[in-house]
Amino acid sequence: MQYPAQLAEAEAQEQTARANLAQASTAYQRQKSVDIRATSQQNIDTATAQQKSAQASVAQAHAQVRTASLVPQQIATVVANVEEKRQQVRQAQLETANLNLGYTELRAPADGWITKRNVQYGTFLQAGTSILTLVTRRLWVTANFKETQLDRMHPGDKVDIDVDAYPNMKLHGHVDSIQLGSGSRFSAFPAENATGNFVKIVQRVLVKIIIDDGLKPETSLPLGLSVVPTVLLRH
Repeated sequence: MQYPAQLAEAEAQEQTARANLAQASTAYQRQKSVDIRATSQQNIDTATAQQKSAQASVAQAHAQVRTASLVPQQIATVVANVEEKRQQVRQAQLETANLNLGYTELRAPADGWITKRNVQYGTFLQAGTSILTLVTRRLWVTANFKETQLDRMHPGDKVDIDVDAYPNMKLHGHVDSIQLGSGSRFSAFPAENATGNFVKIVQRVLVKIIIDDGLKPETSLPLGLSVVPTVLLRH
């Protein structure tokens, strides 16, 4: 580090300046003590100038020593700066590692079961690849009611549900919502009856029914099962 070397150099320069001052003071005193007839005014002026110059050099060297003597503080400042940079590097590395670690986890938006898994350990995936299907614990029934059955049906109506796969299971729920449109209008290729020979077809409308109770925790209700919902209409 350069600071100790600067201090040593400044101290050496101060010692040299003091030695020069001692020599110049001796010469000055010699010129002042001799008889005026044994010397000249020029010699006295020269000795005086050399003494003043030596005094200025000592003062300058002493100031440089005081400046260089701040080595411990300067070293402490440098060490603190180095440690700060190290902490910044460690923090950046930690944040990057946590970010990369976060990329290794897929967090589901809700509790449930994984089905239709299309990925195995060691599989390399492309962006946009479907790897699994999540079946949440919150289950509901999508019923296709005829449009002629919706006259007195409203959200909140109680519903009894029979599941074909579990004849002895009796589920209870309520109507959550009625789709604002028939099933055919939301199909991939909706029918367009724009010809003159129009045949009226009773449309089906999706009704979402939330299951409130009756489903045992140990019993699964897979997607796509057939059920028979009975809506208890209000009078």
